[in-house]
Amino acid sequence: MAAAPMPPLLRRSRSLLRSAATVVRRRPKVFCIGYNKSGTTSLHELFQTLGCHSLHSTIWGDTARRLIHHRYECFSDAVPDDFRVLDRRFPNSRFILQVRELDRWVVSRLAHIQRGVAKGRDYDLPGWVDADESIGYWLGQRQAHHRAVLDHFATQPERLLVVNVCSDSDWEPRVAAFVGASAPPPRSRVANRRPASQSVDALRARVARVLEQLGVPPEEQGNDLLCPALLEVGARYPARSADLPPSLRGASV
Repeated sequence: MAAAPMPPLLRRSRSLLRSAATVVRRRPKVFCIGYNKSGTTSLHELFQTLGCHSLHSTIWGDTARRLIHHRYECFSDAVPDDFRVLDRRFPNSRFILQVRELDRWVVSRLAHIQRGVAKGRDYDLPGWVDADESIGYWLGQRQAHHRAVLDHFATQPERLLVVNVCSDSDWEPRVAAFVGASAPPPRSRVANRRPASQSVDALRARVARVLEQLGVPPEEQGNDLLCPALLEVGARYPARSADLPPSLRGASV
């Protein structure tokens, strides 16, 4: 017996679904591989505004989780255990290194931990304690990661966007162009900005003191990319993202 013909409406619905799935599969993945407290919530909200399927979570940082990558287009709020794995797995993908001024980034992280502890949260993560030692740990991670990302994409700058969400006035149209969307209307604020649980001035003074003890002079504490005073060899890249060549800032897309 011949199978009953598929109703036209159902046939059209399935065709549309297949077409949509094809579009999603062909659109390049976008991985935000900078650290948290550097505008990840703002990036996530922008991706959603642009119509992208966006994931704001730390779960995708575990590159062994293969399936989750196929459900979304844009990823934020995690530093992957090895961004090179994602590059190999998704050869047409794009990467955003979101950065922030060092002193402000450290203050924001400490305030985040303080708020969490006040609510009874126990952070089971390396270095995630409200202690001066954490600042040195974060500084070493940040310096090494930024250099590794810049080195990796030095020969393919069209796949990397370095952006300071907290300071760059043009970050939204640059990100929109990078993901292949039209520029969104400007917004007046950065998402997820909260006051520190301690006095902001007290936190800033503490961070400045610890950074100087770690060998970061005052004039470098506001750098969002690298601290040359801590480099064992000559700096290959500028200390601030605003001084990068246009190709490494994604300005050519």
